[in-house]
Amino acid sequence: TLLPPLEEVDKALCTAEGMVRACAARVSHFLQRLQRQLARIEGLEHKAVDEIVDFVEAEFWGSDPLLCLWEEVSLPTGEHVRYRLGPFSIDHQGHRSFQPDFHGSSQFLRVPLWIFAPSQAHFRCLAEWSLIHCERLRQLPSQHEGTGGCSGCCCVPGGFRKKSHKKKGKPGHPTMGALSTSLAAHFAHWVEKTDEIKTMFERFAQLYNDPDEALRKSAAMDPLASLKTLPGDTTPLSEKEDSLCPPNTLAGLPESKAEEPKANPPGKFSAACRQWLLNGLGNPPQPFVEMATRLRFPAQPSVVETERQEGQALPNPSDSRQTAEYVSQ
Repeated sequence: TLLPPLEEVDKALCTAEGMVRACAARVSHFLQRLQRQLARIEGLEHKAVDEIVDFVEAEFWGSDPLLCLWEEVSLPTGEHVRYRLGPFSIDHQGHRSFQPDFHGSSQFLRVPLWIFAPSQAHFRCLAEWSLIHCERLRQLPSQHEGTGGCSGCCCVPGGFRKKSHKKKGKPGHPTMGALSTSLAAHFAHWVEKTDEIKTMFERFAQLYNDPDEALRKSAAMDPLASLKTLPGDTTPLSEKEDSLCPPNTLAGLPESKAEEPKANPPGKFSAACRQWLLNGLGNPPQPFVEMATRLRFPAQPSVVETERQEGQALPNPSDSRQTAEYVSQ
């Protein structure tokens, strides 16, 4: 029996016990989903194990059973931006949500900012466990029982069964709870011994608890970032105004001018969160908000022509391949 995940972000993301509970619950939901999905596969009995391993890997990334960091941008206009780490998410309006068994949404484009990539051995283990416990395959006659292997289809549970001299009642395979907890503990141990990732988890907890304070600290990391604006988010400063307001004088402005609305513009929120969460995690990724801004405010014909002349063809948002190539740059 699994303990329910903790809804307090500090305990769930910043302690080993909390991470194990959060991940174990998510892995358990993922394994249950795999059972339902396997039951819908036509001709499952004749599939090779390698095909099922590929299927499990695809379902893994669609379900996100561990704690990975994503930027989610609403489609098709990109007017809504939120950041998600496992079951916790916060958007540019300050709205928080807790979804222990979240499986993605077709209304949002999910951009991976940091992921934990299991090995092929992990995916094969999950695939074999799912096949052995698949109720649909259990109902098939065990034609290979006692042969010590499977000469036909590798997916049939009978192909995995071997005569055992162990005492009756002792399970030969881990239960769903044991497998979920084992994978969750492996992940939590890895995070605990990786200082950069542990720091990123702590910063996300701070962002979730107090987004305004976290964004102010993000601006302090790069003072010039507060003056960088994107079309449609705020009115850019003119060159004259920019020269009159260097970063070290912003603190002296009247409070009435320094106040910002509680809901941050999507572009500013996206850039600040990346700066806050990914600082120290290698090379910063290309800001996805640039594409979202282009979707909201198409470039002028002169800009389009200039980019084409420079060999920088504009991506077609409806073309998934071009979009993926643009995001990966």
